[in-house]
Amino acid sequence: MSITINAQVCLLLTVRFSQRDETEVLSTTQWEELCLALGGVSEIGILLDGSTVEILQDYNVNKDLQERVVPLLSRGVGLALASEKWLRAGVWVIGAGDPEYPRGLSRLEVGKRPPLLFGYGSLEMLEQPAVGVDERLSQVDFAKVSSAVGELRACTVGLLDRSHSRAVIRESLSHGGQALAVTYKDLVSYGSTPELREAIMNGGLTIVSSKPPGRHGHDGPVYEEEMVAGLSDLALTQKVLDHFKVGEAEGNDPPAQQLDFEF
Repeated sequence: MSITINAQVCLLLTVRFSQRDETEVLSTTQWEELCLALGGVSEIGILLDGSTVEILQDYNVNKDLQERVVPLLSRGVGLALASEKWLRAGVWVIGAGDPEYPRGLSRLEVGKRPPLLFGYGSLEMLEQPAVGVDERLSQVDFAKVSSAVGELRACTVGLLDRSHSRAVIRESLSHGGQALAVTYKDLVSYGSTPELREAIMNGGLTIVSSKPPGRHGHDGPVYEEEMVAGLSDLALTQKVLDHFKVGEAEGNDPPAQQLDFEF
């Protein structure tokens, strides 16, 4: 799978290409401001279509942001080396303006929508009817949650970095179900785990992240909770919540479960 022009621009503006790369990429706020100025994330590719400075001026992008964007777009060599490594490892890359970008995520506000998705496994699974396993279900036995999802013949979507949702994902896979695992840690490390690798090869699992391979999650989660919600079917998720009589979490309650860094 090749990387589109749209995705290339997203990479140049928002991603560090290696652990040693200390480039100051655009912040979430700056990225959102630029996308809105250009008329949406689907238009971001025009920045490589002619003089970047003139294009930015034509769209009235403020001068400070122009001065950030222009040098970032000159990192073509770094992008070529990184993308070759990712593609060779079997990782696909989708930009937020690409046709393959999941419809559920496209409906999110620009600032809550990851500029890029990196993944292992089937792209088609990004559009499967799915139940989101979030903190609201964390007090329900993982096997019961997996069984409820299976009865709906739905895919499981959850954070691979949280112990409860990871347990639901593994339980679903062990019974021949499908799962979409979201992570902010190193995609390649997870994909190299024998259990998960086998599930990917069998078409049962897709792992997806907003962070490039090799970042190892040092920057912490940013979009991942929104990704689980956006990749899930609200009606199917609500059916499971109703089945277990789970309501909305109180805003002042502590998190039901912290992120788990062990696999």
